[in-house]
Amino acid sequence: MIAERFGTRVADIVESVSQPNKELSWEERKEEAYHHIAGMAHESLLVKSADLISNISDMITDHRAEGDDTFSRFNAPLEKIIAHYMRMIDAIGKKWPGNPLKEDLQSLKVAPMFARML
Repeated sequence: MIAERFGTRVADIVESVSQPNKELSWEERKEEAYHHIAGMAHESLLVKSADLISNISDMITDHRAEGDDTFSRFNAPLEKIIAHYMRMIDAIGKKWPGNPLKEDLQSLKVAPMFARML
């Protein structure tokens, strides 16, 4: 459907940032995603950056409204979720220092919810 609506290039980028094996445990999927960053092209890193910004921002908004109950829908404890996001932000920053979304990603690392865990 993505290829039909937006072309094969966009479909390829979306596929490059998608988790291929949903059968893996949460930890295995996140580890795979982390290692996958090393081989990503800039356009894929940009999409991954935007996805992280969206996911983390939504999580922060939900946390403000629901507190730690927000994390009950994840298959991992709060500490692991936050550690995963921080690790992904660092990996993207190292892979592409010139990423135009780098400052946005870095600003999420100092969000109050994360700061209390660091």
